[in-house]
Parts: sequence; C-alpha cells; structure tokens
Amino acid sequence: MPIAVSPIRRSAISRVSWLRARVVPMSLADVTALGDVFSRELLLKGVNPLTLRALDQAIAALQSPALLVRRMFLVAEGAQFAAAGKAFELNARLVFTWQASTARPPDILLSTVSAPDDPSSLLQLIAWSEADKAFHFFERTGGAWAWAGNSFHALKAPSRGKGPFDSHINGGLVMKELKAPWTHWHSMNGSISRDVFGADGAFNCDPLFANLDGAELLEPIVRTGLRRWTRGRIEAQLANGVLWDLRDCVRQLLWCTSVNLVSSSDGFGSTEPQFDLPTSFFYDVDAIDAVMQQLDSAAEVIPAGRFSVDAELYRAAVTAADVAVVDDSPARHRISGDTHFAFLVPERAFEDLVVAGELITRGALSPRLAICLLLVDFTNPVFSPARAALLRHVPDQIAASHGGAALDQAFVAAVEATQPAASSPEAELLALWQRDDLVEHAGTLLAAFHAAVEAKLRTPAGIADVLALAESRRQVVRKLRTLAEFQSTMAQGAGPPEHLAMAPDGTVFTKASTDGEGEF
Repeated sequence: MPIAVSPIRRSAISRVSWLRARVVPMSLADVTALGDVFSRELLLKGVNPLTLRALDQAIAALQSPALLVRRMFLVAEGAQFAAAGKAFELNARLVFTWQASTARPPDILLSTVSAPDDPSSLLQLIAWSEADKAFHFFERTGGAWAWAGNSFHALKAPSRGKGPFDSHINGGLVMKELKAPWTHWHSMNGSISRDVFGADGAFNCDPLFANLDGAELLEPIVRTGLRRWTRGRIEAQLANGVLWDLRDCVRQLLWCTSVNLVSSSDGFGSTEPQFDLPTSFFYDVDAIDAVMQQLDSAAEVIPAGRFSVDAELYRAAVTAADVAVVDDSPARHRISGDTHFAFLVPERAFEDLVVAGELITRGALSPRLAICLLLVDFTNPVFSPARAALLRHVPDQIAASHGGAALDQAFVAAVEATQPAASSPEAELLALWQRDDLVEHAGTLLAAFHAAVEAKLRTPAGIADVLALAESRRQVVRKLRTLAEFQSTMAQGAGPPEHLAMAPDGTVFTKASTDGEGEF
C-alpha cells in the first residue's frame, strides 16, 4: 500500500485516498468525527507516539478512559522448530490489547514487533469507535500516523481488499488460528520458548515485553470484537425495516471471503497412538449446530465423537505425499513432515458464522433457509462452487421481519424461476426446502457422511485422499497471500491436482468449477 504522509498536526492527520492510492490531509472536523480513543485522546491532543514504547506510555497515561488492562500476545510460525534446534526462520509478531477492564472489550489493539524504540518498525493499530460502531485502522508510517479507513470501507470498492482490508477483508478483527490449540501462538497448549529470541534481545531484556499472555485469552477478545462489529454493521444496514446490502452479508454464508485455520490437538511428533482431526474440515459443524439451535427442534443432528486417525498411518501418508513445512528465508529451510500440531487446514471463518447469526436475530434470514443453504454441498464446508452459485438468487435488500419470511419467499421464488436441472445446486436447495422432515433428514445425512469418513480414515488409501484434499484447500488459501502471509503458516505437499472436493460417500474427486474459491 503506497503511503506518504505529512507530519501530524494538532488539527489534522492524513488518510488514504483509495481512488488514487495516495494520502491526503484530514480536516479537524473529519478527525473529530472518527470517535475512537486513539485519535480523540492522543492525536487530536497533539500526542504523536512514533515508537512502540512511546505509544505504550501514551496509552498508559490516558485518563478518559483509563485503559488499565494491557495484554501482550505472541505468534511465531516456526518457533517450535527453532526451539528444537532446527534452522528455521521465525515470523514473530506481537499483539497488544488495551481495555478499561477485563469485563469490557479492548478499545485499542496493535500489531507490532519487539523493537520498542525503532520509529520505522511495524506499528499497525486498530481502535474501536462507539460513534459509528466500527473499527478504525491506522498505521505509523513516514514519521506520522495515517488513517486507512474504518470497517465499513472493507465492504465496498474502491477500498475493498486494499490496504488493511486485504487481510481484514470484512472489516473485523483477524486471528486465523482462532481455536485451540492455536497453532503458531504462544498458549497453554503450545508454549513458545523465549530462548528462540536470544538472551540479549529486546524481547528478553526489555521490561516492556515481560508479561506474555496466552492465545486462549486473545480468542475471546477476537470473538467479542467480531460480534461487536457485526452488530454495528447490520444496524447501519437496516433502515425502516429493510436490510440493505443483503448480498454482502449472505455472500459470507455462501462464499469463502476468509477462513480460519484449525488443526488436530495432537502434535505431529507426539507419542499419541491416534490423532484427532477437526470435524469442521469435513462439514460445517459450528454453523450447522448454531443454526439448528435456532429451530424449534430437540433433535440432535451432529454425530457424536471426533474424527481420528492412526498416528503411524498418518505419518506414513505425510511422508508418501512429501509433505513439509518451508520457511520464508532466502535459504528456504525445509522441515519434512507436518506443522507442529498435525493437520492444519482451513475452516469456515468465525466472522461468517457471526454474520449469519445476526441476520437470523434481526429477522432477515430464517433458520430454515440458513440450514438449507448450509446443507447444499455440505461435504465441502469451504470453497464450494455449488453454494457460491446460489448467491445470484439473493436480492440486494429485503424486509427484516417475521423471522425471515420475506427472504424465504423471494429467494425460493427466484430459484424456482430458473427451472433448475436435476443435478444443480438450485435443485438440491429446493429439495431440502420442500422436506417436512428437514431436521431429521439433516441428521441422517450427517450420520451417513460421518460413518463414510470414519471408514476412509481407517485405510492408508483413504488417509492419502484426505491429505490430498487438505493440500488442495491449502493451495487455495496460499493463493490468497493475505490469508497465508507466510510460506510456513501451513504444511505443503508435492502438489495434488488442484480443486478437489469430497462427495457424501467420502470419495475425493476433481471439481468441475472453481467458483467461490476465496472470492471477495
């Protein structure tokens, strides 16, 4: 992102102009309107902290509000390899959060590195604004702070996918490894040794970095922040009972604008006889479970138990597929085998689930239609061309009332009007919609698929298929550099045919279309 800024004055800061990818001055009125703590209590009062230490001290001195709780988190791909004495480049970043109390969500979050007094090192700051119920994105660059926009700028051209919105694609907070064991993060499941940063380095010598918290405390911060922003977003899109920009919301249910990464809770080198595998790789367990709870049904549709695989068979399949983790150094150090926690793969982004839940809460989407959409091509919970194709039938706006009845009628009518072919996603959607026993049918589908996957994971050939499917999905993520910023984030194989999918009987096959693979 090309940014050149003029020095910050008490009356103005700079902002990115997305039309020409340049920076222009902001008026005092514009800056005042931002409404976040960072611009209001620091920049507008002439405080211009250009280093991490200066920023930390400035925030510590705040009185209104006093941000008394400061936390620091560490993420570093390759840290476990380095701790084992292997040559491997670290991609270490720190996340700081400041909040008034542990009962309140943070007002300021910062992505940085352990260079406390460097005026040119990474300082990317996110601040919450209660005025517009959105996050504001800032970056210290060129000797000043630049405002890159707020969460709403993430959703529309020309700023969509630009600047901070290449990774914060839907305007919310990002923590890719959001679930335990929080692969790559320092956490209660995987401690990152301070030894890998050198005894004489700032990280181990400077009191600024003395207190390190675990990712298990960052996860609820990110989840709360995503819910906070989503509520603000939907409120802003509602006017006179009509929800505008509906397609922007529903595309998060049907496309993969983003993903989270999830893994086994078992280390690849552990002595466990079995590795558990994340259910969300095989079907959208979190979304289906959450939506089913909104339906008036006591039926249990999620099969009991997690998927697992024999550890030795899994390691043998990894070796046969030439799987390795490669670092980002010029030397391209290569560690044969899997990431520290086995089977790190993409799953539906939590932010998508939050959007769907908010649409249901606001009466724009019915739980029944939501579950029908999720069950279309349910064996491919990410990067599904079939579900992506259904977005064409979603209207731009809809009345939000009566439990989503308006969208039920408009969407189903639009699908029926196409007179869909028997094998189309539209036909699959209509078949689901017309069932009187939808909940029971969903349970039957999931139980049969669960059994098929379990059988597949008992054979070397089946495990090889699952690894090929995992690599196919990783390849899509790797093409989106904003989601896989570093080579070493995920393991990579020798390269199976791209665009693989799984059928309800567990068969892995090549897709006929790539629609919906990581599109904005």
